[in-house]
Amino acid sequence: MAGSDEVKEQLRRYEIVEWCYDGLNGKIIPWTTKHGNESHDPSVQAFVLKSDGAVLARAPNAQVYQASSFTKWIKGQADDYEKKYPATRVPFVRAEVVAADDGGTDVRCPELDAAREAGRRVLAYFGREEREGQERKVRTEVKAARKFEKSTLDSKKAAEAATGWTLLRFDLGDARQARLAATLGVEKAPALVLFAPGAEQGEVLKARLTGASLAYLLKKQNEAAGD
Repeated sequence: MAGSDEVKEQLRRYEIVEWCYDGLNGKIIPWTTKHGNESHDPSVQAFVLKSDGAVLARAPNAQVYQASSFTKWIKGQADDYEKKYPATRVPFVRAEVVAADDGGTDVRCPELDAAREAGRRVLAYFGREEREGQERKVRTEVKAARKFEKSTLDSKKAAEAATGWTLLRFDLGDARQARLAATLGVEKAPALVLFAPGAEQGEVLKARLTGASLAYLLKKQNEAAGD
């Protein structure tokens, strides 16, 4: 489990706290039984908590020993949390990028494909998240992405204008997502790509877009769609 790259990748999305077993008469067992544990077995358990300590979920016993099942569980929990409490006012949802059917290096995003086929307006954000051992150039992108998220993507006006849009978030630190970005003309983070209904390809927006400018562009698309 500790050596699983898939587990490590998902755990970056959490603040990790370890509570070491303190015996049958300690505080841990009573706390776990209060929050879903049905035995006094001091085996490994995993809980997801909010920042105030409120318990959101407990991992089923069978899922804390298999890397694949535990990865699926912690990813699902993190995705659900981000949908309820998005990191920015413009509520982007993490998108999944998968290998294309031919099994080669081509990639596709099912959520993006489905939205475009349905004629929906789509805004895709390509950021970059912090990881250990990043080079200076990459760290610069991470810093720029954080600044962009706290300003442009946290704009109340932009969030209001984005109502009804499909909002997808990607991380250029992920190899598949970076390959998808390259096919769309995105070379570095942060970047936004707008997909108008019926358009053959997406439009890479200006890098230094403000919240007000983004709101204006989204409103123009809304008006064109009759909203």
